[in-house]
Amino acid sequence: MAPFFTLFCNRKATKDQTENVRTLEKYYSVFIDSELHPDTIKTKYGTSNHKFFGKVMGDWVMYDYKSVDTVPPACVLTFDVDSKVKQEDWDTAYEFIKTIFSDNPDQLLIDKMYNIVSKAPIAEKLSVLPTKEAVKQNNEYMFSHWIDTEKDVCICQIDKPFTDRPYTCVIENFSQVDFVPMFTAFYICSSWGVAAQDSIFLVHLWKHLDMKEKYGVIDLERRLKDVIKACENGAPEPRVYRNNIEGVKNLLFK
Repeated sequence: MAPFFTLFCNRKATKDQTENVRTLEKYYSVFIDSELHPDTIKTKYGTSNHKFFGKVMGDWVMYDYKSVDTVPPACVLTFDVDSKVKQEDWDTAYEFIKTIFSDNPDQLLIDKMYNIVSKAPIAEKLSVLPTKEAVKQNNEYMFSHWIDTEKDVCICQIDKPFTDRPYTCVIENFSQVDFVPMFTAFYICSSWGVAAQDSIFLVHLWKHLDMKEKYGVIDLERRLKDVIKACENGAPEPRVYRNNIEGVKNLLFK
């Protein structure tokens, strides 16, 4: 995947988590990950090209996935698996994290970091700001999911800016099809795809979930045509709900 910062936040973000998002978003577009169990984090990021950042006794530290049990991560920086990241670049990233959360951020160091991870254009700001106000009117995108390995089902949720209900789809046979069906499922809703940012977010998410490594470029237009044709030939339509993951779980499994 392209270089990305991902911040770890509870579904109801703490004050510190909210401040972390606000601070890092001054410099980069970020993703939010609300799955905070160490085992889940290890499974998700263990094979990636990454470094975690967290605090030990008030001081920032940089480490890999093996230490997430003892040091809860605040954020993670990931690169393409085949990217060769120099140790000095990781060191710069570490110094960058320390300086942006200090009282006097070092602009020279920040500019040096931009040479390693390019600053995204303002138009591509696709993360979520989990403030109290965001509960009433979220102003950015957020992705989350839940997997039931026994039923081989994955429920994926995207919170879209300025909407009061999320978009949630159900993927069956998840071990076989992965997240692929999600990227076309939401277009069954007339309100999805109206804004260009909807598709832009999916392109970013495709990269973030390492789908390019496994399935190539996203090519949404072609994939949509293939799904429409399959449905015309008798394949079931995507199951999409305007509810959150918990609501869909209650609907399907209780």
